[in-house]
Amino acid sequence: MMKKNGKNLIFMLLCSFVLWASVHGHNTEMSAGTLAPVKESTVLEKAFYATGANLETVSVNGWVQLSRGELSAEELKRVVEDAARAMGSPATEPAYKTYTGPSHTTVQAASKSAHQNMVITAQVLRPTGGRSSAESYLSINIEENDPDMDIGALEEKLGRVVKEKGNSYTITTCLSGWVSGKLEEEKMRRLIRQGFQQVEAHVEDGITSPHFVSYAGATDNIDRSVLIGKKNINLNIAMRHHSTEDRTYVTAASPIITCEY
Repeated sequence: MMKKNGKNLIFMLLCSFVLWASVHGHNTEMSAGTLAPVKESTVLEKAFYATGANLETVSVNGWVQLSRGELSAEELKRVVEDAARAMGSPATEPAYKTYTGPSHTTVQAASKSAHQNMVITAQVLRPTGGRSSAESYLSINIEENDPDMDIGALEEKLGRVVKEKGNSYTITTCLSGWVSGKLEEEKMRRLIRQGFQQVEAHVEDGITSPHFVSYAGATDNIDRSVLIGKKNINLNIAMRHHSTEDRTYVTAASPIITCEY
């Protein structure tokens, strides 16, 4: 009798465990499904925030030389339309413009939403000066003012779109913001170096003055770079202040600063 009761008890415990695992496993799966994905900071963001700056604007630009050299205005427009669809245009419909001259034809589409401006440009440059044959290019420039945006996801998406259009492409990201007060030159230099140290970057070159400091260098933690002189550069941080404003503006970019600052 004890054996039988023991077997029944084991059977009941096993059934209870299976039921518990089924219910809790299902609940765990549902909970995981409702969690928002965690945004991972990029290396550039880590360097930027290490300066103590508040993020105001993000600018991401993708550029690629198209596989075909000579494209008509209609073909350039199709390139722009394809890129706009792939990127997912902001709230407004793109406004298209075409510019034609002796040396170039350019098709441009601009669209915007509450937090984003996007400009897509396709251009053919005809033989002139040092160019022996026509060359065509695609450029996508996006400006965001949403501090919670996923910069890494935007860079990856932009990279996929431009990579499909040609062989050699470049992605440039600029983060712009500010810190309170007019910082002295030494303080700006210290904060920029702090940003470099945060991502294990070394400084290759720099410009300093009482109102403006800019350092350029490289880190192994960023997988893109440009060759300037004989140096590979993939991190550029600059700080400046204005004589009439109680702020110091901060710009961090990879590989180099190309946005206005």
